[in-house]
Amino acid sequence: MKKSIVRNLSWLLVCSLLSKVIGGVYRIFLSRLLGADIGLYQLVFSAYSFFVLLISSGVPLAISKLISGAKSDKARQSIIYQAIGILITISIALSILLLFGCRGLALLQGHKQLAVCYIILAPSLILSAGAAILKGYYQGLNNFKYPAIANISEQVVKVVVALILMFTLQKFYLLGALYGAIIGNVVGDLFCFILLRFLVKGRIKFSFNFNELKRSKRIVKYIYPIMVYSLIVPFTNFIDSFLVVKLLKINYTINASTLLYGLQTGVVNSLISVPNIFSFALASVLMPSLSGDYSNNQIDSLRTKVKLSVKLAIWIGLPCTIFFAINSNTIINLIYGTQLNDYGINGANISATLMTINSIVIVFSCLNQILAVVLQSLNKKLFPIISLSVGIISKFIIELAFIPTNAGVYAFAIAYIACFIIAGVLNTIFASKIIGNIFDVKFILKHSVVAVCVTISIILFSFMSTAYSFILGIIFTIMVYFVLTILFKLFVI
Repeated sequence: MKKSIVRNLSWLLVCSLLSKVIGGVYRIFLSRLLGADIGLYQLVFSAYSFFVLLISSGVPLAISKLISGAKSDKARQSIIYQAIGILITISIALSILLLFGCRGLALLQGHKQLAVCYIILAPSLILSAGAAILKGYYQGLNNFKYPAIANISEQVVKVVVALILMFTLQKFYLLGALYGAIIGNVVGDLFCFILLRFLVKGRIKFSFNFNELKRSKRIVKYIYPIMVYSLIVPFTNFIDSFLVVKLLKINYTINASTLLYGLQTGVVNSLISVPNIFSFALASVLMPSLSGDYSNNQIDSLRTKVKLSVKLAIWIGLPCTIFFAINSNTIINLIYGTQLNDYGINGANISATLMTINSIVIVFSCLNQILAVVLQSLNKKLFPIISLSVGIISKFIIELAFIPTNAGVYAFAIAYIACFIIAGVLNTIFASKIIGNIFDVKFILKHSVVAVCVTISIILFSFMSTAYSFILGIIFTIMVYFVLTILFKLFVI
């Protein structure tokens, strides 16, 4: 079992990191090509992501849990039929809704020209639902290789197509680069679904079965709590896509407000979310394993895995928090230069300050993601929903109270931090009450010493003026971190 977890986690991490690197390079080109229109891009994808997650959030995890517990191929096929019947039907309905409601949504966000983007994206909802079902099937079989390969392939196709279209269309249309990016996303989704559909050929029938749809109560029972939890943040981002811009408009023009919104959600969040690759991969691998331990009453095994997961979340999250906090100015200037400056806004300086503020959320976000999966695996599915809901309510209170003041976009960042800190603390309390202490005191003490050494190294290399020396400094610091991890025996029981 341990070998299986390590193997699957390795697959997910390597492929997710590669996918994120491709996406990160693409994001640099995207920001440079779109310039101040990065805010428009983020408005579209905040709304679109909500629709995608409405039909696919939690589906791979829930289906993987059901598939892993199925005793026969017939039972697994039944689960797939039920998932198809529910999700494809919902995705078709939402695609139609997006097609007919695109103009109203664009007007609500304050930019009627975005309606075309939603029309282009509508078919992608159906493709995302299909891909989510197939990913869940493979994960349930303990095969994380195919979903990981599909994710990388999707990213490569999306980037290549998007960049070609962005360079081409920007010559003919004012928002040509934006439309090119949107079309590239749809093509990437299409390729991902086709690839997964090809790989699964002969294993299961991917088709609609009305009789199985009548028996879909069980799959709904598993999917809806995870789906509700997964939807909370995207739904919040969807509301923010028109609320925050309207609040910022009190002190700024509509274009400046949209740019500020894009700096926080598109520039800063995309960079500080990189460490979440690890926690997401770990969470995906943990779900079937922890569920099996819990159902078989193997509490000691479950507690060991949870403690190890918490250690790994801290081990990844804390140095990343330190790195982004110290090097925010260098990172923004090396990647974007002055491309973010427009409408009287010094985008580079504001983005650097936002990154410093947001860096603290990294370790809490990693912990929150892991502990949410732990609670879901223990059939305490309402606890993560309660924790995150309390965090979201706090977030909206801060936004409404302080964004219209001089704090502006910085209040938006602080609200984001408060949300995940509150959710992380509450999930920690809930998990500790169920399975006991989840933190290893020895690990925390030894890791604190290691973190101080890493901080010194990061500070020393933060003075490097060139990209080359800065990258060498990062590599050296990572090497130091790994050596100190071994010397201090952080993961030796």
